[in-house]
This record gives sequence, structure tokens and C-alpha cells, in this order.
Amino acid sequence: MKKFLFVIGTLIILVACNNAADSNKGNKAKGDEVTQLKKEVMEAHDITMAQMNTMNKLKKALKEKWQGEGVTDTAVYYQLYADLQKAHDRMMDWMAYFSKNYDDNNMETEAKKKFLVTEKEKITDLAKFTDESIAEAKRLLAE
Repeated sequence: MKKFLFVIGTLIILVACNNAADSNKGNKAKGDEVTQLKKEVMEAHDITMAQMNTMNKLKKALKEKWQGEGVTDTAVYYQLYADLQKAHDRMMDWMAYFSKNYDDNNMETEAKKKFLVTEKEKITDLAKFTDESIAEAKRLLAE
């Protein structure tokens, strides 16, 4: 009887350990996914932030152009200036929101994943808007 209880007890422990190992593998996979998502979000952020200096130079050039002589359609210059400013403001707002609401240490893995997926969409949209605004400003200034 003791041998039987020993065998049953050993089997229960082995099954429990195996389930814990499987659970840890699942958590590790989710953790890796969160790490990858965060990396993608931060890469998009870094690329867009690197364009801030370019945006500032373009805004200055656009302002000089519409305030200068010989420009009849100042609205198009002002609109591109406003778009560049909007891209800048959206970036500052996104960074403030992200830093206030993302907590690597106190968020559950699923909450992190959901948050990062949403923020990746936002920063990707912002990067696209920024790229388009810069391209349009450069095009107009080259005319």
C-alpha cells in the first residue's frame, strides 16, 4: 500500500511540474511577443523623433516663404506648416500618453500586449502622417 501511495504521489508531482513547465513556456512566448511589440513601437517612435529637426527646419522655411514677397497663395504654405506642427504636437501627446499609461513592471502580460498593439497602430499612423507632411513640404519648397 505504501508503494502504491508513493507511486501515485510521484505521478501527481510529475504531472504538476510538467504543467508548470508548459505554463512557463506559454508565459515566455507571450513575454517574447510583448518584447517584440514594444521593440516595434519604440523603433517607430525613434524614427519619427529623428525627424523633428527636419520638421522644424521645414516649418521655418515655409514660414519665411509665405511671409516673403512674391508669394500669392500663402494658404498652401500655412497648411503645410500647420500639418508639420500637428505632427509634432501629436508626437508629444503620444509620448506623454505612452509614458503615463505603460508600466512594464505592474501590467499583466495580456494588458501589455493589448496596450502595445493599440499604441503600435497609433505611432504607425503618426509616422505615416509625419512622412507625408515632410514630403509635401519638401515638394512645395522645391517648386
